[in-house]
Amino acid sequence: MSQLTLTPEETVLVLNAVRAKHAQTLSAYGFDDLELAALLDKIQTQLTLASVVKPEVVEEPAAVAAFMDDVPHEQVTHEEDQAPAEE
Repeated sequence: MSQLTLTPEETVLVLNAVRAKHAQTLSAYGFDDLELAALLDKIQTQLTLASVVKPEVVEEPAAVAAFMDDVPHEQVTHEEDQAPAEE
């Protein structure tokens, strides 16, 4: 038996890949692959909440308001990315 040392990001990738394969197999054949289901269950039970990476979402209030009202809003860019002002 091998032991893998995975980063939290890699662990999430592996878990998502096994979930996708399980769903694909169930969809394609119409029955559950018991070995794949057992592997998925084993991976999920061995994960800790600390190993799951959740991205931090920073919402800009003006962007959220513009999205909700379905109107465009001005995006803030870095000075070096802006086009030079015409004189």
